[in-house]
Amino acid sequence: MEKYTQEKKYEGLGFVEALIALTVSGIVSVVLMNISISTLRELRQLDVQDAIAQHAVSTSVILQKIAIQDMTRDEKVFDELNSGSCYGFNLDGSIKEGAPVSENRSSYSMSSLVEEDSEYFRIFCLKSKDARKALVEIVVGSNKMAGKVTTDNDIKDYSYLAIINR
Repeated sequence: MEKYTQEKKYEGLGFVEALIALTVSGIVSVVLMNISISTLRELRQLDVQDAIAQHAVSTSVILQKIAIQDMTRDEKVFDELNSGSCYGFNLDGSIKEGAPVSENRSSYSMSSLVEEDSEYFRIFCLKSKDARKALVEIVVGSNKMAGKVTTDNDIKDYSYLAIINR
């Protein structure tokens, strides 16, 4: 009985395997790069949203400090403000001088209301006031975005209600 062994020749198979491995690793790297890009985009969006929320809360704290200082002043800042009007707000904690701004976003995202060295604007609208408290709506947003809805390339303006004790 004779054993018959057949030898197989694989010429160039190592080259084809290397090409397949390079193609697969290239596809995997493109997929991983897309995942990292989307993750970084989401992190940037969360960072901007966090900064906007911090500006709104700090504005309410500063407005409360102004109200506390009003108790010792003869000319009270809150008494000069009109209910239903919106006002610009400086980073140093003062209310911007001049006429109130309208509730139209294009009017308060102008460069005159945007804080220096900041991409954010913040205004507050005095909803109602009486002798003891004031209801304010603080609007903060980025002047680099449309501020309509939160999507991949836009972040909606942040609206924050606060009651200021006077």
